Amino acid sequence: MELTSEKLRLTPQIAVACSNVLALFAFLLSPNAHLYPMAIVGIIAFTLIHLFLPACWVNLDSPICPGNFAQFFFWIQVVLVPVLIGYYGPTLGTLSHLPPDSLINFAIGLRVLGYVFFSLGFQFLSWPSTTSAKSNNANRVEPISDVTMALLAAFALIGLIGWWFNYGGIGGFIAYATSPEEQRLRDEEATSITGALGNLLRHFLGFAIVWAWSEWIQRRDRVQNLLPMLIATAAVVCMLILANFSYNRGSMAVPILATAAAFSQHVRRISFTIAATGGTLLLAFAFIFGEYRATSMEVSEFSMDQVSSLNNQQGIVDEIQIYGAGPQLAATILEGLETESHTQKSGTLLSSLLYPLPIFGKPYRETSGVVRFNNMIYGDADVYDQNIPYDAELYLNFQGFGVAVGYLLIGGLVAFVHRKFLFAQQPITSYAWLTLGIWLVFPASFPVLAQICIYSLWPIYAYAVYESAFLTVNVGSDSEQKEPVLP
Repeated sequence: MELTSEKLRLTPQIAVACSNVLALFAFLLSPNAHLYPMAIVGIIAFTLIHLFLPACWVNLDSPICPGNFAQFFFWIQVVLVPVLIGYYGPTLGTLSHLPPDSLINFAIGLRVLGYVFFSLGFQFLSWPSTTSAKSNNANRVEPISDVTMALLAAFALIGLIGWWFNYGGIGGFIAYATSPEEQRLRDEEATSITGALGNLLRHFLGFAIVWAWSEWIQRRDRVQNLLPMLIATAAVVCMLILANFSYNRGSMAVPILATAAAFSQHVRRISFTIAATGGTLLLAFAFIFGEYRATSMEVSEFSMDQVSSLNNQQGIVDEIQIYGAGPQLAATILEGLETESHTQKSGTLLSSLLYPLPIFGKPYRETSGVVRFNNMIYGDADVYDQNIPYDAELYLNFQGFGVAVGYLLIGGLVAFVHRKFLFAQQPITSYAWLTLGIWLVFPASFPVLAQICIYSLWPIYAYAVYESAFLTVNVGSDSEQKEPVLP
């Protein structure tokens, strides 16, 4: 029997379905399966969505893309986390106690509801074909314009100033990077104008590095010059780590992923196998780095034996549940709502979105989801280090209807970003769109998303203005490679 391309196309979906069926059996055999029957519904829902909603299928042409990242993160939340809870129970983390199993089960149902409507929103607002548009990318070979060079230099200079302000120079950077204790001491200090400017402006440096790389690779033969491009890309990744170094792992990991995605789209496709292997290694490093962050050791005091000791099974399970926004977090909100008085049951969404704003957002912080959620965890302590998940905040404000509509809108927004990423004409544009796509999905918290938009994305905003003002006319006939027209 002839093996057609259509049958080959279905292979990834069958693989996803088979892996989820195995996950379902693994959960059913777990000692806690009877406590959380909604997990069964979630695993089945994830499997069916990946069989019948084509936009949600694994995109093998562009393995590192917003759509694949969103589906992978939801797989962690809807499939992997419940299976881990089935065997290890819910992770306590910073919670003072675990909510009742009935509320955790209800919270799993909210997550499943959110995922279903996210997928529907993604499906309805996606083009019929979500395959890569790399063949449509224009290879601009004209000289770099004076405006581009001037802006690149300005971005780099602004970023260097911000980097210097943020770390206090090279010596300050070394002290910060080699000692988690130094980071904790800095967090306890009052925010200064210099520190605030440093945190705001330093993001221009990493963006300038990727922009310069983007302009360079567009003027090279991508077949004959693959090795130099690989070396240059590796150098860019190293520079990004130095430019964006932080004990917040996401601020380092996202630029690396976005650079890899831009390379895959515009230089040489990174296979799904290599992308999965690289992602696994990145997650492993992020876990080890997170464990190191919690210690008081200097880098010089670290040994390979201590690195191995950080890699413990329970620690990995706890990390996945915490960063996968385990249902016990949303259940804590549900439990808190049962004990709050009627006067406390006001909305939090607007306050949460305004929470990160300096000065203007201060009056709203006490009524934000961040404060209410952390008060439910810690009492009245002045500690606000836990992120309130999307589904919990939407339920807090609008009940189940809000979870459905909210995730429907988020799914549509991610579909828009995904489409823009696939049809980006320059590597730097792909880099920007994947950055936005990741932060829309992870860590799935409105206050965190607002904070990223307020403090971290100014280079992207500035580049968007530049692209709109100076590149639209220059693209001309090259922009014939447009997005497909809906039938």
